[in-house]
Amino acid sequence: MRTTTMTLMLTMLPALLAAQSADQADPMQGLSAQGRVQAEATIQAAVDQGLPDQPLYAVMLEGQAKDATEAQILTAEQQMLARLELAQQTIVQAGHTAPSSDEIVQGASVLAQGTTTAELGAAVTQVSASQSLATTLQGLVQAGAGLDATAGPVSGSTAANVSTATNVSSAAGSAGGSASLTGSATAAVTAGPLGR
Repeated sequence: MRTTTMTLMLTMLPALLAAQSADQADPMQGLSAQGRVQAEATIQAAVDQGLPDQPLYAVMLEGQAKDATEAQILTAEQQMLARLELAQQTIVQAGHTAPSSDEIVQGASVLAQGTTTAELGAAVTQVSASQSLATTLQGLVQAGAGLDATAGPVSGSTAANVSTATNVSSAAGSAGGSASLTGSATAAVTAGPLGR
């Protein structure tokens, strides 16, 4: 667990630094005219679907920070959009009809870590009305998804892990910890072509 956490932190560092300097960086910098058109179309598709666009900008900035090629940056942006779409669809199908941007980004992060849509849906349905879905998903991201991929979509271990992740996340929040939208997005992109 410690090695996984350290690896995740080290892979996220360039993206976090790039995201922190987002005011100074142009996510379209270095893209050809055709690349800019494609990147802008992807961002517009996200906006049209009610998806957050911040993760798309973050993945492009991460690509720049890692000296990725234009093709790699555009591919990573497309993959991020696909994960955001899938997370939103899964959360809605699981009964959470109006997911927030943060919940969608956290869901995409969980999917990027290898969690199946069935497992994400099961986690969403197991969140009680008194719990925050965003906090639960954030806890799963911090726990390395925390879902038992071999147990199937609904199992005792899944329910226990959702509960544990919620408690861990709640404890971090009460201790003064926080997570930003950009941090969540960069956790999700590390599983893409730029993160390896």
